[in-house]
Amino acid sequence: LDWRDPAASIPVLLMDGGPSDTWPTPEAPIIDFHEATDSFQAHLLGGGHTVGTCEHSSGHYYPPSEMRTLARRWMLRHRFGEASPWAEGDGDVPEGCLGPLDL
Repeated sequence: LDWRDPAASIPVLLMDGGPSDTWPTPEAPIIDFHEATDSFQAHLLGGGHTVGTCEHSSGHYYPPSEMRTLARRWMLRHRFGEASPWAEGDGDVPEGCLGPLDL
C-alpha cells in the first residue's frame, strides 16, 4: 500500500510475535506480521514519530502480561498534540521491548 505520513506527530507502540508471527502458519504464510511491523516502524521513524517496539517471540498469539501492561501505560501517558513523555526514556520496559530512544 502507498504510505501517507500522518499529518500530526504520533507516538506508536508496536508489538509482534517475532519471525513466526504469521498467518495462517509460519510454514505457509499469507500475512507476515513481523515484516509488516518492521515496515510500519521504518515509515513512522522516517516521519519523525516516536516509536517503541516489543517482540515477544510467541508467534501470532497474545503478548505476555508485562507487554500488555506496558501498552496500557503507553496509551494512558500520551496526549494528542503533546510530546511523548517517553521520548527521553521511561526506564521500565519488559524484556524484548526497545525503541529508537531507548524506551
